[in-house]
Amino acid sequence: MNSVQENKNELEAAVRYCGSAISRANASIESMEFRQQAAKKAWHEQTGREAALEREVSELKIQLVEERDRSMGYTKEVEELKQANMGLVCDNDDLKDELEQRISEVADLKVQQQAMDQTMQLQRDQIAMFQRKMTRLNEVDR
Repeated sequence: MNSVQENKNELEAAVRYCGSAISRANASIESMEFRQQAAKKAWHEQTGREAALEREVSELKIQLVEERDRSMGYTKEVEELKQANMGLVCDNDDLKDELEQRISEVADLKVQQQAMDQTMQLQRDQIAMFQRKMTRLNEVDR
């Protein structure tokens, strides 16, 4: 019976060993499943972050294009304003020249008016003298 007992003990030891191996295998499987789930979660999070970053990059590219277009528009507007300003400077110069010419004309007219006023005053004085002279001559004739 010793040999049956030994065989039984060996079988029980083998069963315990197999149970232990199965238990370790189950623990390894659970650990691997846990790591796999964690990896899937990390992958999904990473993929989500990448997708969010890709969306943000796309939005930023669109904004960049819009800003470039706006900048080009501003550049065009600045050039147009510069051209308009140049035209205004030319117009301003022309108006300045015309104003100076008119001021000179007004000064000449004032000089002419003073000369005419002096001439008219002389004529009035002469008329007054002539009238006095005529009055004296009329008195002498009477």
